Amino acid sequence: MPRNHSRRGPLPRPSVSFDDPTVTRFSGLLPLIRFLENTLRLPDALKPHGCKTDRRRDFQVNRVHFALIVASLAGISRLAHLDLLRDDRGLHLALRQPRLPSRKVYSSSLNEASDLMIQQLTNLVASLGAQTIPASSSYILDFDNTSLVAHGSQEGTEFGYCGKGRRRRRYLPIVAAYGDGGAVANVDFRDGSSMTSREQMRFVHATIAKTTALRKAGPTAIRMDSGFFSRSALEDLTEKKISFAMVHPMNTRLKLFLWKTQMTELEGDPDIELGEIDGAPMGYPEGTRVVVIRRAVHDRKAPPQGKKVNFDPHGRYQAIITNLKSDYDAYDVWNFYNHRARCERVFRDRKSTRL
Repeated sequence: MPRNHSRRGPLPRPSVSFDDPTVTRFSGLLPLIRFLENTLRLPDALKPHGCKTDRRRDFQVNRVHFALIVASLAGISRLAHLDLLRDDRGLHLALRQPRLPSRKVYSSSLNEASDLMIQQLTNLVASLGAQTIPASSSYILDFDNTSLVAHGSQEGTEFGYCGKGRRRRRYLPIVAAYGDGGAVANVDFRDGSSMTSREQMRFVHATIAKTTALRKAGPTAIRMDSGFFSRSALEDLTEKKISFAMVHPMNTRLKLFLWKTQMTELEGDPDIELGEIDGAPMGYPEGTRVVVIRRAVHDRKAPPQGKKVNFDPHGRYQAIITNLKSDYDAYDVWNFYNHRARCERVFRDRKSTRL
């Protein structure tokens, strides 16, 4: 019997393909993707300005950025989704991508990000934050910055203080959040260089202008930590009649006035004492005052929050400078500033889920 030579080589492997984007292990992301696309129109905001869409490219820049944001919101950190989602064809179709982008594709797409695209994304974040506060209610703005340690020599990183006495390569972003709820009002992911007082105040005034335009009213007050403290900042805020509460660093000037300040025990808690210092004799603008909080130390191995001063080894001190009206006594100022912890939680949450 003659042999059949019509077929040579290995038999073809069967393949299965589908066009149903709901067949995915990450079906919980589909409503999020639809919301970001149809309601917020996020992919349109991520399009590079001045660049025509090239349909011959496998990956459009805005779609790659969109996939990166979706993965970040899903809590997947450090591009781990490159391995987790590699074989999930349904999610690729939902993100309108032929396949999962590689690290090189992400890198080249981020390099094509324009300043206008970043500004559009920042405005979108600010607009969403403004919608979380009722239109008729007043609001307070909290400002903070933090060090993001970089494990390498990435572009924009510089050596700087990263907490606990460490100096490492870092980024130094700054954020403004609404005091009620902690929604982001403005953000600037900047390089690792130290911020000057002029740059800080430029960000503060830009944030106030942005929130005023979105909410048709300015903030009732702002709160900042000691990283924003400077005499020029105090004079600028006072001149523009902006109410503020800011941590005063425990410097030599404050210690000279501190040792003769009369302290009063907090009602119901004798371990905490409060006092006030007029800001004018210290060289600060008229109408400012420094609220001092002293906490007693019972266990030196586990001292309370605050700074140590040489003339009082049995106490820890904290100081807050403010121009709030006299209706706020020392306890009210202290309590008002303590609610700023929500802004620090914004950074804490983002650090735990950053890419």
